[in-house]
Amino acid sequence: MVHLAEPEYHGNPIDPKGSLVTFHYGYDLADLIAEWTPFDVEIRRFHQRSSGIVAEFSEVVVCRKV
Repeated sequence: MVHLAEPEYHGNPIDPKGSLVTFHYGYDLADLIAEWTPFDVEIRRFHQRSSGIVAEFSEVVVCRKV
């Protein structure tokens, strides 16, 4: 495998080697997806203490075909 930059790995609960980071995204992710695809894009952050869902990185990307 040839990497174009120094590989970066994040934690992965099912693989002790971690997961290769393939894309660093920011608040522009929805705009990028909408530009690259024919979708309306929405990003939702889910947090529901009553169901025990309290975590970092709980964003869900919703793509709807126009």
